[in-house]
Amino acid sequence: ADAEPTTEERGLQRVFEPSALPGALPMLVLSPAFGFGIFFAGLYGTTLGVGNPGLFYTLSALSMIAVRLKSKSFMDRVAPIKVFTASTACGLAGFALLLAAGASEIAYYAAGILYGACLGVSMPLNQSVAVKNTPPERWGAANALYLLASDIGIGIGSAVWGVVNDAAGFPVTICCVMGCILASWVVAWFSYPKPARPHNHP
Repeated sequence: ADAEPTTEERGLQRVFEPSALPGALPMLVLSPAFGFGIFFAGLYGTTLGVGNPGLFYTLSALSMIAVRLKSKSFMDRVAPIKVFTASTACGLAGFALLLAAGASEIAYYAAGILYGACLGVSMPLNQSVAVKNTPPERWGAANALYLLASDIGIGIGSAVWGVVNDAAGFPVTICCVMGCILASWVVAWFSYPKPARPHNHP
């Protein structure tokens, strides 16, 4: 007869799958950047005097949808770290444009497009890494851990950004957000599974 599952298996192990960490950890570090976009980008646009700050979200949503529709053409063919590098480059460029948006509304709106591209690529990519690195019978736990990492990153990050912004202002906060994006790439570099090298046959 099958052994009765232990208390630990019924509890923590149902939502914690260590083999999913290569995808969950980069998302945990990257998610605070998305938290800034969700909760503070509109307020930042209003502070700058942008005519329609809500357009940031419209453009980011359209960009995210477009990238998701095209993702199949490269997500399975290109090494995950290369895809994530392109994604984080979009994120860094987008927040750099936010820093420059005080002099140009176009920069503010363009930042929304790049933010959406970063979001549209990095979320399914990291989820794919988390799941593909996990045995099929643990895919549910892998998805649960990935989503938990994303929610924790957004929630804690947003609280921290509120404190930092009150103390130092938006420019410093945006620089910290860019630091999170760069740190997520470093984490991915070390945690993503390395592609197998082809064997040289004599």
